[in-house]
Amino acid sequence: MSDQQVQLLQGKNEVFFVRLLKNASTEAAMLIPYLTSGSVNQSRSTTNTETKSGTVHAVGSLTTTMSANFEDAISKVGDEIREAITKAAKIEVWEVRLDRVKNGKNWARYAQGYVTQDNGTNAPNAVSTRAVTFTIEGEPQEGWTTVPTESQQEINYVFKGLGVSDEGEAWTDGDVGAGSNEGTSTVSTGGH
Repeated sequence: MSDQQVQLLQGKNEVFFVRLLKNASTEAAMLIPYLTSGSVNQSRSTTNTETKSGTVHAVGSLTTTMSANFEDAISKVGDEIREAITKAAKIEVWEVRLDRVKNGKNWARYAQGYVTQDNGTNAPNAVSTRAVTFTIEGEPQEGWTTVPTESQQEINYVFKGLGVSDEGEAWTDGDVGAGSNEGTSTVSTGGH
């Protein structure tokens, strides 16, 4: 083992992006909002044949599925996932690790395939949820990508001001204990 320490990856730092392949030249990939869990499952079948000289193993092709569970919402990405299964449209899927960074880019696994399952649950006392399965064609590719600023802001829930498109001013460590209650009355705390 090398001198480099093993670093754990947190599940909360895995996000999924999707895009209909037909829109690849006109749209950026979209973050699946309100993701509650995601998974990537890969397997290969093998066939073992007993011969007089020993066992011969035949390894099958790679099978990959990617799954995303999320709180359903009125969103373009949700509608496009529904379109992908309804019209058998090819979709691109990215699994992105926000906690694995190299030179300012995040590790990602990219794949193309089809939505083969889209299950909605609509309990009367809860937010509607969706469980989507993407069946991947071929071998997913790994690499490094930049998470767009808009997506990073959506993930991080960036502070916004009250005005229209008001970015406001984000809280910093230097703000601890800063500020005053200007224009309001003060109450004595009895020396505390």
